[in-house]
Formats: sequence, C-alpha cells, structure tokens
Amino acid sequence: MRLSFFLLSFFLVFSAIAEESATFTADNVHYDHATQTVTATGSVEIVSPQGSVWGDTLTYVPETGEMRAEGNVVFADENGFTVFLDDLVLNEKLKTAALENLRARLGGNGPALMARRASKPNAHTVVMEDAAYSPCKACKNKRSLPWQIRAQKITYDGEGKHITYNHAVLDAYGVPVFYLPWLRHPVGHQTAQSGVLPPRFGSSTARGTEATLSYYWRHNPQNDTTIRTRLMTERGAQLIAENRHLGLRSAAEFKGSFIADDSTSTLRSHLQGSGEYTLREGRRIGINAEVASDDTYLDDFFDRNPSYLPSTIYAEDAGPKHYAAFYATRYQDLEKGRDPANTAQILPRLQLEKIFETDNKGSQLTLSADVLALHRDSG
Repeated sequence: MRLSFFLLSFFLVFSAIAEESATFTADNVHYDHATQTVTATGSVEIVSPQGSVWGDTLTYVPETGEMRAEGNVVFADENGFTVFLDDLVLNEKLKTAALENLRARLGGNGPALMARRASKPNAHTVVMEDAAYSPCKACKNKRSLPWQIRAQKITYDGEGKHITYNHAVLDAYGVPVFYLPWLRHPVGHQTAQSGVLPPRFGSSTARGTEATLSYYWRHNPQNDTTIRTRLMTERGAQLIAENRHLGLRSAAEFKGSFIADDSTSTLRSHLQGSGEYTLREGRRIGINAEVASDDTYLDDFFDRNPSYLPSTIYAEDAGPKHYAAFYATRYQDLEKGRDPANTAQILPRLQLEKIFETDNKGSQLTLSADVLALHRDSG
C-alpha cells in the first residue's frame, strides 16, 4: 500500500512539470486521501530546467496546482535568480507567486538582495518592496554591511541585467549617506555605460574617515572619463579626474587631483599622464609625465613615496637595419631636505644605430652612437 501511495504521489507532483526532464527526491512522501494533498518531507529537492526547489517540506495540491515549500527554502529560477525564504508558494510550472521576507542572490553567488515582499510579474522581472541591495559581505559582527542601497521599490531585470531603484538611500556601515529619487545600475559583466560607480570608504590616522563618490562617463567605445569626489574628515574634499583614450594609432591616459588641504591650509595637486601616437609602422612619438605640487602629496593622499618623478618625451624610428631615438627627461626630486637644483636633468639623449651589409656572404658592419646631455642648475 505504501508503494502505491509513493507512486501516486510521484505521478501527481510531476504531472505538471513532465514537459521537460526533472528529478525529485525526498526522505518521505505521503498522500492524504481526505485533503487530497501530497506531502514530501526531509531534504526535499526538485530540479528541473524550469526551476529548482530545496526545502524541509513540500506540500502539493493537485486540484489547484499549488505547491508550498517550507523550512530552509531555496528556490532558483531558470535565469539563475536564487532566493532564500522561510516558505514559498509555487504553481505547477514552478513559477513563484508573492514572496515574503526574501533574501536573494543574483546568479547564485552574486550580489545580495533583501526585501520584505517581492513578486515576479514575468519570467525575467522581480519587483521588491522595502528592499536593499549590496554586493558586500556582512561585517564580522553581522550587524552591518560596508555599504548597501535601500529603496522603497527595487526592480531586477534579469533579461537586461540591471537593477532600478525608486527612492533610494545609500547606507555606509548602517549610516545613511545620501538620497536618490531614482537610480539604475547593471549587474554582472556587461558593456561599460555611463553612471554612478559604487562608493568607496576608508579611514586612516592622517586622512580620517573618508568616502569617495564617483561618476563614470562613457563618451564612446574609445574614450571615457571618471570624476571622483573624495571627502576626508581631516583633510577636506579632493577632486580627482581621469580620462582614457584608445584608438587605432593612439593611446592616452591622464589623471589629475586637486585639494585645498585643511591640514596644511594650502592648495595641493598632482598630474600624471601618458600618451603615444604611431606615425607609421616602426615610428612613434610619446610622452610619460608626472608632477606633484610638493614632496609629500603622493604619500599623504595615495600612499606612494617615490624618490623622484620622471617626465619624458620621446620619438623613435626603428627598422630592420636601423634605430634612432630621441629622449628628454626631467626629474622632480621628492626627497626631503635635498635641493632640487642639484638634480641632474637629461636634456636630451640621442641614440643611433645602423647596420651595413659589407658583402653578399652575410657580413655586417654595425655603427652605434649614444649622446647624453646632463644639466644641473647648481652643483
């Protein structure tokens, strides 16, 4: 008799999802004649291309096609949207109805979503109320996240792979930082697009508590710009700008920063850049430059402590039997207590090499020259 109940239960549960292959396991399965329900208990698992469910208990009502999973429930739909709940109601096609007290992962191990209530109006969309999003892991005390976005309404578009927020608030370690009436950002690996970047937070004895807010501007596939505002309790507000370009014959990247330093009551800045242009195969011109307003600026704000900063312009022409190069380099001395006038500057350096064929047997004559001019203001 128990065997017939088991076979009947197995048939009822899978009659609705038998269109595609599926597997079902449970420690115990029971059919109740009075209520006409099938109940599976103990490590219940349904895996199918339409979705998968894991839980302690699963109750199925054939008349309505409703399935209810309870106890440590995990549900993953066909798009990889994974939710963790205390209980879950599904139809016979393994489609979810309303979700209560939802905890979700995008793509299994992706960013986390939490919501008081959620629903799926279609196969690719999840709408959440009183929700929060964060890609961060909880702190060791489990009480707060490094940062999260809370919103009255969060809409996850699984097809377009983006999340939209209505009335959003950014929290840093549980403290509200700023409010946005509307916000949208992509999820996962996608083509870059303009928008607000995730904030950065930190603290140090020299700079105090700090937060960096950034905006990324995608001009076109070859050019983009990032603008950052870095707020520090001990130093003030620092503006950082970055620009990048990549073309068929040229490439360039520049970064600059500026601050009215509260600690020193002075204006301080930094500029770094590189660019190169290919005139033709084997011939190029370029620049690599870096300067700072004072000896300790990079150490104070970027944790860098170089002895000097080189800035070089160059031109090269190379071929199978010749090489010619012109360089000019200026060094900014960053050593404390040393007179910058004593720093030697290379103005300029010229390298030449030419190969001559002396006969038809492969003999060669190579002539090389290397000329360097050094200049000091004193010393």
